[in-house]
Amino acid sequence: MVKRLRAGLRASMAIGLLAAMIPTSGALAWTGSGTLSDPYWVNDCTELQAVGTNLSAHYLVTQDIDCSGVTFTPIGNSSTPFTGHFDGDGFTVSDLTINLPTTDYIGLFGAADGATIKDINLYGANITGQVRVGAIVGHALNTTDISHVTINATTVIGQQYVGGLVGALNDSMLNYGQAAVDQVSGSRAGLSTAVKIGGAVGLTDNSTVNKSFVTGTVTGNNLGSASDSVGGFVGEMNMGSTINDSYTTASVTAHAKSGGFVGSAVSSSTNRSWASGAVEGTTDVGGFVGYEGLGMHTDSFAMGSVTGVTNVGGFFGHVLAVGGDANNSYFDVTRTGLTDCVGLDEGISYSTTCTGVNAASSAPNYFHNNATNEPLDGWNFTSVWRTTTTTPTLVWVPERPDNVRVVPSPTSLTFSWEVPANTGGSAITSYDIRYKPSSSKGSYNSFTGLSAATLSQVLNNLIPSTEYTIYLRANNAIGHGTWTGIITYTSAASTTVTTAPKVNTAAATVPTDEPAAVPADETASAPPPVTENSDDANSNDESAGTGSSALSKVVWGAVSAVGLGIAYIASLQSKKIAK
Repeated sequence: MVKRLRAGLRASMAIGLLAAMIPTSGALAWTGSGTLSDPYWVNDCTELQAVGTNLSAHYLVTQDIDCSGVTFTPIGNSSTPFTGHFDGDGFTVSDLTINLPTTDYIGLFGAADGATIKDINLYGANITGQVRVGAIVGHALNTTDISHVTINATTVIGQQYVGGLVGALNDSMLNYGQAAVDQVSGSRAGLSTAVKIGGAVGLTDNSTVNKSFVTGTVTGNNLGSASDSVGGFVGEMNMGSTINDSYTTASVTAHAKSGGFVGSAVSSSTNRSWASGAVEGTTDVGGFVGYEGLGMHTDSFAMGSVTGVTNVGGFFGHVLAVGGDANNSYFDVTRTGLTDCVGLDEGISYSTTCTGVNAASSAPNYFHNNATNEPLDGWNFTSVWRTTTTTPTLVWVPERPDNVRVVPSPTSLTFSWEVPANTGGSAITSYDIRYKPSSSKGSYNSFTGLSAATLSQVLNNLIPSTEYTIYLRANNAIGHGTWTGIITYTSAASTTVTTAPKVNTAAATVPTDEPAAVPADETASAPPPVTENSDDANSNDESAGTGSSALSKVVWGAVSAVGLGIAYIASLQSKKIAK
């Protein structure tokens, strides 16, 4: 099937359809010079893998990339880490698979030292390693800056320092990270221990995380085995680490030191954060922190059920003798099933204003859609947080524009759209368009920074009877949204309708609007149906949205009619069929 599609559609390169294996030798003919002002272009999975051949250069992703069928090797390792600049520009890498269960430093980037990694999305990734394992980066150190990174429908498995986004974050920073995971786990067969496992980050050490969230499932291994420091957001926070304005709805299971937000925290802090996932463990089990020493948790809350045997608390499981503080922080008595803030308090200097609310379900909506109750009255509900019908979520980048339409002529395409249904909680500021013939390997023509009031654009001076690839995205104050890919034809003097199925790699819609409502076994929502549009109500529309079992995908296809003024639109989105 793949060969037939590629043989019939030279445009496959334009949408990232690549089934070739990575070459073992020979240099690529890069576009660009690898500098900040003229970065190397990354167009497909072969070039993505080749980033590892020059670890200090600057790279720019130029379209969605499909890595299905590719045996991928992490970019950089402990001895030769990535030190350059990688800009995903909002595009998506789909079906990235790394299966190295006895190897350390595993992720799209195995190790990054003083690097910049930003604006990249992973969809359907399966990452397996041993120590320092994360979908984006296995180990980030020495002021590595990671921002606007997302994973959807992704599984990350390892043994130690395992995180949905980053395995270990040392002296570095993560901003605007989203981990919608199937699971982050230490449950690989044959493991006797699994430690420091978190939905977003396995270990933070003297590092900062801002404005990030997790949905899905986080587990150690079996409850009877030695798994510890497992948290819905971070496994272990070490000295000098801070997490601000973040949340997790992930369920958490571990043997010891199991926390809804943090497994174990030492000399570190969280601010304006919450956890709502169910927490299960044997000892040192807390709705927010499992095991605490000299930490400070301010303006935060926990509301997931908490189950354990010893040292079980609504907010803290176990506070050490060196102490730990909870300042203006809360837990839901009814939802956690507990009345005590702390399971075991050994603190000689311990003080807390950790307060239980909603006893006997007297105030079930205490944390819901309420910016006036403590601790929410101290949060920024203008540019950082937004209220929903339930728990607060982060102001985020916009989703894809709605109802995209194309009306073709022999030498132009009239391209129009509607404001995204979900703007991320912040007004749309602009739109970007880029386009080129699908068969072209050259640069895109583009319209950048179109005003928020602009909802259509004519693409002129095009080649008749030619297939074009068009990308569109919306932007707001937080950043730019994910690109929407469109495949369409210019019209010719013909009445023949031509159909051409397309295979796409883009991620499903990010569940930013109501993350708490996302089922645990489905952390990414299905893409919307293809919208068909016609200027002629009597025209015969044909859609090529057929699925390919060989590719294990539901393909939201797109075609265009030639010469009838009918455009068929592809969101270039795909969703794996549940097996």
